[in-house]
Amino acid sequence: LLWQYVYNYKPIDVSLSQLPMIAACIVTAGWAGSLVARGVPMRRLMVAGLLAVAGAVAMLGFAGASAPYMFFAVPLAVAGAGVMLTQAPAANA
Repeated sequence: LLWQYVYNYKPIDVSLSQLPMIAACIVTAGWAGSLVARGVPMRRLMVAGLLAVAGAVAMLGFAGASAPYMFFAVPLAVAGAGVMLTQAPAANA
């Protein structure tokens, strides 16, 4: 809703602008699964993932109404990676 009402994006543009998060989720899901299979402690992956999501939310907090798209794309990608680093070990526990 932020991008539609504040930035006046069309719904398809909003959907396409979410692609960095989706791509990061896809890439990180396979990588996190292989890390779990190799024996990396699940607690370490979950902490790293939650810290990545917290960092992404903090980065989004600094983006104002006139911020360019890159101020949203990078935190979205970091958040997507963090979510998958947390989700893979949680599903395996």
